[in-house]
Amino acid sequence: MKIITLLSKSPIFIICLLIFIVCRLFPPKKINDFYGYRTANSKKNQSNWDFAQKYSNNLFIILLLFMIAIQVVWHYVDPKNPNADFMSVIGLFLIIAIVYYKTEKKLKKMSS
Repeated sequence: MKIITLLSKSPIFIICLLIFIVCRLFPPKKINDFYGYRTANSKKNQSNWDFAQKYSNNLFIILLLFMIAIQVVWHYVDPKNPNADFMSVIGLFLIIAIVYYKTEKKLKKMSS
């Protein structure tokens, strides 16, 4: 019960996780400018697009689950930490950077 209370106070990772689960269930089939992993490399062709959607989504879900676990552990180690929300936002930006870097690296390797 404590974990649910903790996650409801700072739901950023849970909300993102739900969004990426929906994107995994309903991935964008065709290249578009509306939703999905949209970069120049991912929009080069349909095979890049399909790969980028699957790879980036899986990576996001794994990293978000990892960050949720860190958030729970951190709460038990230091429950009154005033920087918890700030660290959550930093963690989310770090996840975005990791996903971008790793997905682009894989896409470039595919193009070679």
